[in-house]
Amino acid sequence: MLKKRNHAWKRFQIYRSVGNYNAFKKIRNKVNQMVRADQKNYRRKTISSFKDKPKKFYSYMRQTQTVKVQVSQLEKEGGALTECSM
Repeated sequence: MLKKRNHAWKRFQIYRSVGNYNAFKKIRNKVNQMVRADQKNYRRKTISSFKDKPKKFYSYMRQTQTVKVQVSQLEKEGGALTECSM
């Protein structure tokens, strides 16, 4: 299905027409729908396997965490920013 989508996009890029774009859009939406459904099934299967496996649970939670904790620079009283001491 991804190959079909990419082929339809290339066809639209070469022959710019409303029909080619609509064909690409239809395939693109179908692919996105399939990808979302597959991700949902993967998450559901993974989450159901967490019972009695806390290590697997925390491993999954670390993977899905998107915010990386970093120490930012601080402003001193004079308005100057602190330097990194590492």
